[in-house]
Amino acid sequence: MMARCRCAVSIDDYPGRAPMFEDEITMRTRVLPFGLAVSSVALAMTLALLVPAPQEGVASILLLAAVVVSTWFAGRWPGLVAAGLAGLSIAWLLLLRTDPGGRGPNDWVQLGVFVLVTSAMNALAAGRDREAGVLRRSRDDLEHRVEVRTSELHDANEALQAGAEVRMRAEQALSQVAAIEASTEDAVLTMSLDGKIVSCNPGAERLYGYTTAELVGRSIAVLLPRHSSVMLPRILERVSRGESIAPFESVRLRTNGTRVQMLLTISPIKDATGGVRGVCALVRDITRRKQAETKIAIYQQQLRCLASALSFAEQRERRRIASELHGHLAQMLIVSRIKLRMLQSTFVSESAPQPMEEIRHLLDKSIEYTRTLIWDLCPPMLHEVGLEAALEWLAEQMQERHGIDVRFEDDEQLKPSDENIRVLLFQAVHELLMNVIKHASASQAIVAVRKYEEQIEIRVEDNGAGFDPEGARARIGQDGGFGLFSLRERLDTIGGSFAIRSNPGSGSQATLRAPLLQGAGAATRKGALHSHPDPVGR
Repeated sequence: MMARCRCAVSIDDYPGRAPMFEDEITMRTRVLPFGLAVSSVALAMTLALLVPAPQEGVASILLLAAVVVSTWFAGRWPGLVAAGLAGLSIAWLLLLRTDPGGRGPNDWVQLGVFVLVTSAMNALAAGRDREAGVLRRSRDDLEHRVEVRTSELHDANEALQAGAEVRMRAEQALSQVAAIEASTEDAVLTMSLDGKIVSCNPGAERLYGYTTAELVGRSIAVLLPRHSSVMLPRILERVSRGESIAPFESVRLRTNGTRVQMLLTISPIKDATGGVRGVCALVRDITRRKQAETKIAIYQQQLRCLASALSFAEQRERRRIASELHGHLAQMLIVSRIKLRMLQSTFVSESAPQPMEEIRHLLDKSIEYTRTLIWDLCPPMLHEVGLEAALEWLAEQMQERHGIDVRFEDDEQLKPSDENIRVLLFQAVHELLMNVIKHASASQAIVAVRKYEEQIEIRVEDNGAGFDPEGARARIGQDGGFGLFSLRERLDTIGGSFAIRSNPGSGSQATLRAPLLQGAGAATRKGALHSHPDPVGR
């Protein structure tokens, strides 16, 4: 058989020369069997010629043996070659006889027997080759199945290893989540879609006062006040649709019945396919924070009231000082000027009145400065005529003193307001205009007053350099200034508001609003002014 002819050289010993070795092995497996057949017949013929006569019988036996050996070890086709050569050799021996009469029927019978035996051997070899082919195909099929099964086992092993790694990472993640849940102060509860508690962490035990065994299996409604339980079905319905509930504040009950203010975040628990399998609730106790916020709000309100009281006290003191200056100092200066004029009229000498004229000029300047000081402290017009007239006078004064074009606008509607509010708004507009003059580098400003619903609205606008309001708010107190912040707080205290819009390079616009007196009529300001002439007499 061809498979029995093996080569002593292994392909694995020379991996780089594998193609060449394969060609050599293929050639040897094809040539060597035929070489074995030819060599066997040649050896048998040589031995037959060396044996004394009769050579035909010995040659037949030897050649038959050569054919058998070639057929058995080399295969069917080398066996046929050996049989052909052996038959030719026997015929050649018969033809070599010198005595033609010596070739009898036995010789031909012997030749026929030889042919029959070689034919039988060839048939046996053919059957063996068929069996060998079947075995070879079975072996190849078995090797293919083993290879496929090995590949499947390898893939399965890799899948198992990958699954083991995923499971290990999942277990690590679960252990980390469990550690976080155990260490956090917040309560973490998991529930089924019908609101039954499935698990809870130690934070929930501390927060509610229940043990895990007491909570698991019960409805989450046991932790809710009665008036809050109506929200539960709607929340569970939304979560079952995959929605997350934004954090919201609520009230919960402890085992002793005390209420706890809490911040809740509720979200769905989804599986790998995205289906909702449960509900997770994260609960944080904000009772202390709410108490602190309440205290801060109370303190802030108290500070606003204190600031407002201080502001109103300052305005009252300003008015008192202005009244004292107007009622005493100004009057004494005016009387002194009158008496000086009377004294001047008694002199007949031309040289005597010169020093008196200088004194009179100083008295005039003192009177003017006193009047200006009185108006800066508390304009009498603000209390006697109204806010609009005082703001119009303020616009004229800013234009005269600082050279900036300040235009005043009014909707001519009557806007009655409390005296303290009028003083606060006047001082606020004055402060805003001073900021425009100092920081904005503006050439024009507008002060517009109008009635807005049940409020008075004042808009101060300029065409100056502008600024960043957010940046200014962040720098409150850093440069020692609290002007805008203080103004906003004072307006908030009286129920008003303050807003400012500005951008660098595009000017600024500040809007102040304050409540009006309730039940005021709709008369115009002109009608009101006609019944209140200017009492200052400047």
